[in-house]
Amino acid sequence: MHTENLLMKKLMLVSAALASLSIPARAADLAAKAPVLPPFTWTSCFLGAHAGGGWARKDITDPVALVEENAFATPATLVTTAQVRPSGAVIGGQFGCDYQFASNWVAGVEGSVSGATMKGGTTVDLVDVGDTGRVTARTDFLGSVTGRLGYAVDRWLYYVRGGAAWAGDKYSVVGNGFWI
Repeated sequence: MHTENLLMKKLMLVSAALASLSIPARAADLAAKAPVLPPFTWTSCFLGAHAGGGWARKDITDPVALVEENAFATPATLVTTAQVRPSGAVIGGQFGCDYQFASNWVAGVEGSVSGATMKGGTTVDLVDVGDTGRVTARTDFLGSVTGRLGYAVDRWLYYVRGGAAWAGDKYSVVGNGFWI
């Protein structure tokens, strides 16, 4: 019985020793801190693409006079306005950069350019009965350059933006009719 007791004590001692080896040391972890992430910044550049559709309303004043003056070699007396509504696909890209300074202020610039297939036309009556003119408007490209100034609050940016935009428009007026 004494040997069994001694064996039992040795087994408990070995078990306790093994158990203490499997418990991780936590005291060393208390001094470690979570990693500190750098603050968010708006300073960067970007590149992107876009695709979609576009539509417009264009009021073309006096297309009848253009056709009549060229067809009849006489000044036209009727002034009219033709309304054309071109529409079509638009696809392009943009590029820009932002710079964050003085802690929270952000300044940036962006440019974009798009190719377009926007086209539309309308028929207008000429002075002579039965004569018509076809007015067509087409937009081949769109472009813009803008700047912005903003105030950053972490991942939010409050800004004002301004710039210039332009369109590559083409117009045609063709007379169609007969006269005696």
